[in-house]
Amino acid sequence: MKDQNLNNEEELEKDLEVNDDVVFEDLNADGEVMSEKEKAKHDKDKLKNKFEDKIERLVSERDEYLRGWQRVQADYKNREKEIEEYKKDLIKFANGNLIKDFLPVLDGYDMAKSNKDQWESVDPNWRVGVEYLFSQFQKVLESNGVEVFGEIGETYNPSIHEAVEIINLNLEEKDKNDKIVNVLQKGYKIGEKILRPARVKVGHFEE
Repeated sequence: MKDQNLNNEEELEKDLEVNDDVVFEDLNADGEVMSEKEKAKHDKDKLKNKFEDKIERLVSERDEYLRGWQRVQADYKNREKEIEEYKKDLIKFANGNLIKDFLPVLDGYDMAKSNKDQWESVDPNWRVGVEYLFSQFQKVLESNGVEVFGEIGETYNPSIHEAVEIINLNLEEKDKNDKIVNVLQKGYKIGEKILRPARVKVGHFEE
């Protein structure tokens, strides 16, 4: 019985003994040495996994470079827009300062025309010529984005109108409450930039 046990132990040790030439990678899932076919498939799968890992890293790097390039492109476009807006504002500012120098000339023309009888009493050829010149000048202003405001009947707006006088209204005139009843000087603006507020008289009705 003792000899039999000894023989069993020797057989077990022999079964567990691993040949020095066999490495772990040469064993299949059952712990047996792979056949040539299994080994070829194993090497193929190993190479495939290696290339898949490499491709995954390259795709990741490509995506990162692409995102970086897209950010640069977006920043560049935003910078272009900012520069374009700055140029527009600069032109508006320069035009605004130039137009301000012409406002007294426009005021003189408006003042001359405000006295209808006197204006129509002058030589018609001279009057028509002056009217034509100023109509051309006004078209130039409009083409440069200049807007004229400050008309009788407009609702008073303290951000663009300068009230030089408040006119008390009677009951029949109450619909003119908070509206411009007289214009002393027209206002001018380019876009949202006020070149000069309109100087006006404002109606006020109180119950």
